[in-house]
Amino acid sequence: MERPGEAIRATLTVTGVVALALGLALAMASVLPPASLSLLFLIAVLLAAVAHGVAAGVAAALLGSLAFNFFFIPPVLTFAVTDEADVFGLLAFVAAGVITGNLAGRLRREAEIARRRAEIVQSLNDFAGRLSAAANRADVLAAAGEQLAATLRRGAVLLEPAGDDLAPVAAWSTEGRLAPGDREAAILAWKGLAGERPPGVDARDIAFSFRPVAGAEGVEAVLGVENATGLAEEEANAFDAVARHAGMAIMRLRHAEAAARAGAAAREEQLRNALLSSVSHDLRTPLATILGSVTTLRELGPSMPEAERQDLLAAIEDEARRLSRFVGNLLDMTRVEAGALAVRSDWIDIADPIRAAVARARTVHSGVTFIMAASPGLPLVEADANLLEQVLFNLLDNAAKYAGAAGPVAVEAATCGDGLAVSVTDNGPGIPAGQGDAVFEKFRRAAPGDAAPAGTGLGLAIARGMTMAMGGDIALESPTPNGAGCRFTVRLPRARRNEP
Repeated sequence: MERPGEAIRATLTVTGVVALALGLALAMASVLPPASLSLLFLIAVLLAAVAHGVAAGVAAALLGSLAFNFFFIPPVLTFAVTDEADVFGLLAFVAAGVITGNLAGRLRREAEIARRRAEIVQSLNDFAGRLSAAANRADVLAAAGEQLAATLRRGAVLLEPAGDDLAPVAAWSTEGRLAPGDREAAILAWKGLAGERPPGVDARDIAFSFRPVAGAEGVEAVLGVENATGLAEEEANAFDAVARHAGMAIMRLRHAEAAARAGAAAREEQLRNALLSSVSHDLRTPLATILGSVTTLRELGPSMPEAERQDLLAAIEDEARRLSRFVGNLLDMTRVEAGALAVRSDWIDIADPIRAAVARARTVHSGVTFIMAASPGLPLVEADANLLEQVLFNLLDNAAKYAGAAGPVAVEAATCGDGLAVSVTDNGPGIPAGQGDAVFEKFRRAAPGDAAPAGTGLGLAIARGMTMAMGGDIALESPTPNGAGCRFTVRLPRARRNEP
């Protein structure tokens, strides 16, 4: 159905081009024969058909034939035709005008359809890009409604299930007011009967066409577009495509969420197994030693030589400290992951936590040589002295376990850009290529099973978490410039930035 405004423009165009052709024909009537003047009216027919389609071309042909008959076929200034040859010529002109207008109008219509299809295809391509960026179901449905309103140039509505009914939740380019029969038509679409008229409902009581958005778990929602003048074939196809692609996008999101949950469950299970393995392997060992030593002292203590009793007591003390470190690491990792790590920053001399960490490391690893070096005149740094000491001790403990037998472990402090850097360097076997980031993961061990040094595999993960909490970062270099070993570098800004 042609809109009133378009009909008025077509009428003015037809009248204008025929009047222009008539004016030109009257101006050239003294130099051209009537047969040649008729071509000017054919041009007018072509212009009208190209501008407004077949109906305008036919109207221009009929109006042009009347004007040509009235002004140029004897007797002029009348519509009478007395010569049989003129009658044939006039009929031939009318036929030629109608055929020409029809062909030109059809070409125009085909070109318009092709242009509209190209617009719809481009619009659907843009819509596919928007769907790929949608983060959730609400984003998908909002993008679908906006796309329908923009592509079909009609109002669009979105209805979602509300119990056993549908409720309108959003509208685009329209107030979203549903006609009396729209809700029944939407429910039919929800049930898979899109396009069918509800029984007992007049077509005039339905203002929208509806399509279901089908996801993996059934119909997610129903989309509707205003249908007062009917949907062209390409528009109906675009409507179906938008609803179908929206449903596929929701299914993709559902699958991605399920995959993420499965991945999280798998990682949680992996961490649980790693924790159980660590507890069973590393925590049972000191407990067994303590229990065995205590049992021996209880049963044989009075009859044992003093030196042997002291050895057993020293073993109990060492294993108890080892057990305390293991439990402390587990608690520290829990605080880091929960974001409950309290950072008490103050201006400190970087040498103080270095000396404290080295002293602890020498107590635990009495057979390892630790070397300290610091550039002169180092500025103060804003950090938590206790956390920084724990970070450095974990790095020293890790170096002593894996590389203590290969030579001394060096601790160096120096300025680095706008902050300070503390590095721990060993001469051990180093880290295999491609595993630099993996060493900071929880329960990551350099050697599997019984070949691994005692520990829970949490020391480096805790060191990184504490360093980041103080506003710094930690990096690994392996091999070092000497061609072997590892170097862990803790970088701290001189003034830690307090984020709001």
